Formats: sequence, structure tokens, C-alpha cells
Amino acid sequence: ILWALPAAGVQVLKPYQQARLTSFTNPDSDPRGTTYNVNQSILAVGSGGLDGRGVDQGTQTALNFLPEHATDFAFASLAEQRGFLGASFLLLLYLLVVWRGLKVVTVARDAYSAIVAGGIVVALLFQIFVNVGMTLGIAPITGIPLPFVSVGGSSMIANLLAIGILQAIHLRGMSARRVSRRPAR
Repeated sequence: ILWALPAAGVQVLKPYQQARLTSFTNPDSDPRGTTYNVNQSILAVGSGGLDGRGVDQGTQTALNFLPEHATDFAFASLAEQRGFLGASFLLLLYLLVVWRGLKVVTVARDAYSAIVAGGIVVALLFQIFVNVGMTLGIAPITGIPLPFVSVGGSSMIANLLAIGILQAIHLRGMSARRVSRRPAR
């Protein structure tokens, strides 16, 4: 039914949302307007080079050419300051967290716990892919923060809570395995 609304002429997206989507499909259309953020983000990532410019030495970040560099564009800021190596290291750390999360899914005590653990892993992956994608210009700009990196209290608390839930599921699953392995007396 949601697909029928635009066909019936109902405006589903607000004008600024339409501008974001059209600027995503045509990034060179308005370099000083709607595409400014993504152009500055791509410039920041590219200017980081292999090993970065150093903390607070990046022109895009330090001179505030990159808007929201501590929140929405945290990956671009990190890539400019730490370079390709630093950005790759962060992505490897994310890969480690996702791998451990998938291990938790396999040791979960019951199906519900496995589904919750899998949902947490998928949610983290979604946040990572969308944020890095928008930073590199391959996804539309959204307000989704980069987990554990972007400044913002509610996102950090939610992500830490999610990791805590994963830890609890892992602990319950491992204790259930230990109990089931004990020999009968």
C-alpha cells in the first residue's frame, strides 16, 4: 500500500529528502549546496593518504570544511587523520566484533537468544555499511552514526547495551554447555 501513495500523487518525501536522493544520484549537480557534504567527505578521505595527516592536522576536519565531522562524517574525519591504514584498522575491528557476534549466535542457548544476537549483529552491520557508504559517496547521506566512533550519547549507550546483551547471551550459552557436558552421577 505504501507503493501506491506516490503513484496517487501523495508527497511521501519532504523537499529536503528529495534533494538528498537526487544529489546522491547526481553528486556533481550542486557542489555548494546539497552535494557539499559528500564532496567534502570524499575529499577528506582521499586527502588522508596511506598514513593520514595526523590528529587535528587534516584541513577538512580542522578547518571545519567537513560539516558534522564528529558525528555523521566520523569515518571521513578518521580517514583523513589516520589515513587508509587507520580506516582499515577500524574496519578490521568492526569485522572482529561482527565475527564474535556471529560466534555468539552459534553458542546461544535457545532460538530466541540466537535471533536476538543475530539481530544485534545485523543492526551493527547496517550502521557500519550505511555510514561508511555515505562517507564514500556510495550511499545517500543519512544521520546514522558510526558505531562506537561518532560523538553522541544515545547512540553510544544503545551500542554498548547491545554489546552487553551479546555478552549475556554468550555467558548463558556457555553455562548451558558446561551443565550439559557434566557426567551424570
